[in-house]
Amino acid sequence: MKPPYRITTKIMNLVSEISRLVGSIEATTFTIPNPSLRKKNKIRTVKSTLAIEGNTFTEEQITAILEGKRVLGHEKELQEVHNAIELYESNLKSYNSKKWQGLFKST
Repeated sequence: MKPPYRITTKIMNLVSEISRLVGSIEATTFTIPNPSLRKKNKIRTVKSTLAIEGNTFTEEQITAILEGKRVLGHEKELQEVHNAIELYESNLKSYNSKKWQGLFKST
């Protein structure tokens, strides 16, 4: 069955422009990820960063520290976790993904 209209170059250009505009709107409004995903990413980032330096804390221990619970471990490693969390949170507050300076700030 044929549609009751004819698809012209003008119609295709308009559809293309609408799609581009919808895509740019979606890209600019979808900047806040799921809070639980952000928390998991924070924990994994802290753990991975500290593992490079030889810290043996697990994701579960780091989660407990973030939740204010007591954790058993070497005092030095515990302090490293606290410092890494503090640094992560301070960088996150000053990071602006919409500016080039924000990209360089994250490194």
